[in-house]
Amino acid sequence: MLPKPVLPTPRQIAAEVILDLALLAAFGVSFWTASTAQTWLLALSASVLTGFLSIQIILIFHDCMHESLFGPSPIARAAHRSLGRLIGGFAFFPFHFIRASHLSHHRRAGLIEGDFEHLDPSLETAQSQWQGVRLARLNHSRLAPWLYPPYLQAAHFARWIQGGLPELSAKPGLKRAVAWDLLAMAGVWTLILLALSARGNVLQGIALGYLLPLSIGMSATFLASNPLHGLTAAYRLPDLGYVDRQFFVARTIESSRWIQLVFCNLNFHLEHHLHPGVSRWRLRTHALRLRPALRAHAKERNLPLLVHRSYRDWYRQRGERAYNPSVDRETFERAQSRFSNSDLSP
Repeated sequence: MLPKPVLPTPRQIAAEVILDLALLAAFGVSFWTASTAQTWLLALSASVLTGFLSIQIILIFHDCMHESLFGPSPIARAAHRSLGRLIGGFAFFPFHFIRASHLSHHRRAGLIEGDFEHLDPSLETAQSQWQGVRLARLNHSRLAPWLYPPYLQAAHFARWIQGGLPELSAKPGLKRAVAWDLLAMAGVWTLILLALSARGNVLQGIALGYLLPLSIGMSATFLASNPLHGLTAAYRLPDLGYVDRQFFVARTIESSRWIQLVFCNLNFHLEHHLHPGVSRWRLRTHALRLRPALRAHAKERNLPLLVHRSYRDWYRQRGERAYNPSVDRETFERAQSRFSNSDLSP
């Protein structure tokens, strides 16, 4: 039995909320500066800063999906959904749809069907899924950091609209919530475009306030998140419980403290999958506390423990292939053995 997370104190929650509100405020200021600055040097510098801050905005959006930012209460739940809807409105991400598909990814990880973020399917799995072959190839193309995340979400959203995702179509109230998300999106951008139009900065705002920063934030987030599920088990694990499945499908990359700071500890991804309600600010402390128990659990249950020291080593050793060859445990372990710092035998 793995130990439960230590519950945060009200002071810890307040400190985390203040940090996130400060990041949101900094993002707003840098976005407006990039959109309206009179000199190109200032505008471009602010645009790049907005791009790096957008990584944090994406991570706040992720915390809102897991309702791990404001603490557990009905008021906090409403705050998570309101803030997620606002951020999603700016980024053109319908919050409740993205949340439903992401939570399905957590629930169904290791079961293939219903995992909408399964990055490295086998050829057989890709051929059986709508847009699966195209998504698999795009995921390993040079354009993946910029094109894969929006294409993945757009493909699933279009399929859901057509009634093709029964895992999500059965969720009560989802269509109504998404309709409100789309209205919020229209409202956010109507206000932004009116404000930019009044200053004659519409094109600058779209290019330097939105497109360039979003491409920086999404590509950096993709490069950091892709290894966390990349080249993990590509076959169904129906005989394992939820906890044991995560050892096959989620990878932790410890990396440097700078990387941990930029991506706010979500590189501890196995631990995130095991306890998704822990906020990203507390995830590193929780992961280090949990590590001895993970090793003991993996040894007792004969499970892999995919822990790496750096992103550089993973990207250097992964190889290039469109499909995951790990169609059973033997090929999975053979594929993992190429990563010299992967702990397959706790």
